[in-house]
Amino acid sequence: HKNSIPESLHMAEIYFIRHGETLWNKERRYQGQSDVALSRRGRDQVLRIKPFFEELKPKFCFASDLLRAKESAELLFGGEIFLDKELREINLGSLEGTLYSSFDFYTHDEHEPIFGGETISEAKERIVSFTERIAAVDDKIAVVTHGALILLLLSHIANKKPSEMKLEISNCSVTKIVALPVHNDFNQRFSISYIGKRYV
Repeated sequence: HKNSIPESLHMAEIYFIRHGETLWNKERRYQGQSDVALSRRGRDQVLRIKPFFEELKPKFCFASDLLRAKESAELLFGGEIFLDKELREINLGSLEGTLYSSFDFYTHDEHEPIFGGETISEAKERIVSFTERIAAVDDKIAVVTHGALILLLLSHIANKKPSEMKLEISNCSVTKIVALPVHNDFNQRFSISYIGKRYV
């Protein structure tokens, strides 16, 4: 329980931000690792959450190197960002560019590649490994990444299947994870403060 945590403990506060909207988001198309740029609306969304992060003053900012996340991070934090391929969206193979309604990839077998792309378990392993690595920094950290990756991380912390996570991670929403330095077990070390908080 959060109330039982001594205030003297140092904690990493990790703010996961989904990138701003793209035209493919608006058209409800799977993007995966296709490199789609922000739309004008997406850029406006990012600028509207900027005051929150100017006040928060995270010590570090990490971002996926895909254009939509990189652009979002640059608008939020200028040049002070670390690009990381581990933060790329799940590779959806030939599903990329198709409509969401064509296939629900969260119901796909976690260990089978999605239409020639990545497996769900591979993508989950990427974001879990990244989160464990940056949790060593006892400070505020911003991470600009992608919707499916954030949901996969949350499913791992909650010990649920991705298909059981009935969540919407909206464009430019913020999900906060707190990491304690006192547990070796991932599920006990990380707690979810809030999910998909919207500022736009």
